[in-house]
Amino acid sequence: MQNWKAAKTPYKYNRPMYTSKQAPTQEDESPTLSKQLLQELQSKIGALNWGAMCAYYNITMAVSKVTSKQAHPTRALLHEVNDIIRNISANVGISV
Repeated sequence: MQNWKAAKTPYKYNRPMYTSKQAPTQEDESPTLSKQLLQELQSKIGALNWGAMCAYYNITMAVSKVTSKQAHPTRALLHEVNDIIRNISANVGISV
């Protein structure tokens, strides 16, 4: 995770599509994680949960969303977790 670009928000914004019928949510079809990457994912989510409870209240919703997806750990989920970490690193000096 070197040479990252700072994230402006803790979670990716998805523009709503207003139609007469609700479209089904797209399934995450990215590859599942290896044991090593799964352990990395769990470690990062644990650290984010701790940070959300103690210091960074603004990431609570984003952490909750990624935590609820742990039953099917994929590379896309790891990328979402890394986006939250990028957001924190970009906003280190900002008070809540």
